[in-house]
Amino acid sequence: MTGSVKHDKKINVWGCFAAHGVGDLVMVDGIMEQTQFRDILGASMLPSAEVLFGEGEEWLYQQDNDPKHTAILTQNWFIENKIPIMEWPSQSPDLNPIENLWTILDRACSKRNPQNEAELLEMLQAAWYNLDPNMLDRLVCSMPDRCEAVIKQNGGAMKY
Repeated sequence: MTGSVKHDKKINVWGCFAAHGVGDLVMVDGIMEQTQFRDILGASMLPSAEVLFGEGEEWLYQQDNDPKHTAILTQNWFIENKIPIMEWPSQSPDLNPIENLWTILDRACSKRNPQNEAELLEMLQAAWYNLDPNMLDRLVCSMPDRCEAVIKQNGGAMKY
């Protein structure tokens, strides 16, 4: 008897969202580092923000303290582009509601069997662009409670 091992296709993606919709979802080439992150910000985040918020509406960009996010190259890009960034405690648990969306996308595609990375990206994008706007709004509106919970824990782990 011979057996076979089924390997799941895996890719890394970057995406952004707001309370009323999603922005781009793009494939990351390998492990993202600071120059690729900066390029994605210019090519995908800025155009997404223009679509999501239009001109003149104030918004705040949220990210964690991953080294590529806090790199001088990245910080200078945000300053040059006048993008306000939410302050993020250095040792806090991951508060970013996009983590919830990654779980939802993973579940949405878990029963499918893409044949290659392109098919997987296509599936992920289809699920991404069909996320429930009410759920997106609830995630964004959960931020004050998330922040309050971290403050109560002095930046420590929260009980979910």
